[in-house]
Amino acid sequence: MGVISPVTHVFCASCNRIRVGADGLARGCLFLADPVDLKPYLRGADEAGLVAALLDIVRRKPERHHLGEGRPDDGDDPRAMSRLGG
Repeated sequence: MGVISPVTHVFCASCNRIRVGADGLARGCLFLADPVDLKPYLRGADEAGLVAALLDIVRRKPERHHLGEGRPDDGDDPRAMSRLGG
């Protein structure tokens, strides 16, 4: 058994992940509070809209986070990591 450290290093520049929660909100970074609601695209079977929304999320991904540097990120999500699913 091992312990997973919350933040080992900044890897944002190479991160290729998008988090989609059970609530249908997608984030390009767990630490940002500007999710995109994918439900309208999924419910309406709007494939082109879904692709555009996902591309927009990727384009807006931050270059890096500032955890552990004593300053919050712009738009920091005030929710605990356990609520984000990270």
